[in-house]
Amino acid sequence: MFKGSEDPVKFCEDFLKSEIAYNEEHHILKSENAVANRLLKYHVHMRAVYKHLCETLPTAEAVRTVLSALLSSEAFWSCESLKVAREDRARLIRTNQAIADKAKEIAALMEEREELHNKSGFRSDTHYSVTDVIIQAAHHTRNGYFKGYIEKEFQRIANFDLKYWPSLVEFMKEISRDSREGYTAASDPMTAAGTSSAKASKADFIRAFLARLANSYKERGGHLPDGYVPSDVAMADIMNSVMDLEADCVVTAEYIKSFRQKERKKASVEA
Repeated sequence: MFKGSEDPVKFCEDFLKSEIAYNEEHHILKSENAVANRLLKYHVHMRAVYKHLCETLPTAEAVRTVLSALLSSEAFWSCESLKVAREDRARLIRTNQAIADKAKEIAALMEEREELHNKSGFRSDTHYSVTDVIIQAAHHTRNGYFKGYIEKEFQRIANFDLKYWPSLVEFMKEISRDSREGYTAASDPMTAAGTSSAKASKADFIRAFLARLANSYKERGGHLPDGYVPSDVAMADIMNSVMDLEADCVVTAEYIKSFRQKERKKASVEA
């Protein structure tokens, strides 16, 4: 037991109210405040959750960590946000493929231009080395950092013969290869977990929330006991409240239990 745990509802709701006040005072995290107000609205549903947290966690800081994780998870990794993330991932993959195709096409056009320069009797006043491209791009964009810190040194090495540098064609081919072979991955564990399934569902939020908790385990420098997760009943109450689910869409403890079983089975197959 820790100080405040004798009245779990007051302890947890005081924390939510303090977060709301701090965010309002500093004009930040409006999305988290919306979640906190939703939890306060579902006071009756969340009472058992607060009691569960205070009974199963060793410190006040650990309870606050779970509540903070809950606020940020719904604010930034809600089911709707993760749906958008899925769409963005697909768009990024398409964009990289388009860059790969266009860069390959440009490389072919550069090869054709080089052939015309060599055989047609005509030449165009265009860049012929990657160093020219870098220098001119910095000048045309008025990159003060380039001019102030590295231009002098770069000009020195830019005077090396062309044989020491990749050609413009090779440069474009590398851009094509890099975009074609580049692996697309989530930038954080919560997005990775929340978009790991083939189809979008309410379970996306559970995965993101559990990943957020895992990010706060003691083994990672956080305040939560390693491996800690709320009970099936608590998770169901959390989802119904934080996601503001309608009566015909409520999540049950059985749903959470089934979800965990499927995740364990999936993990064992992938191991």
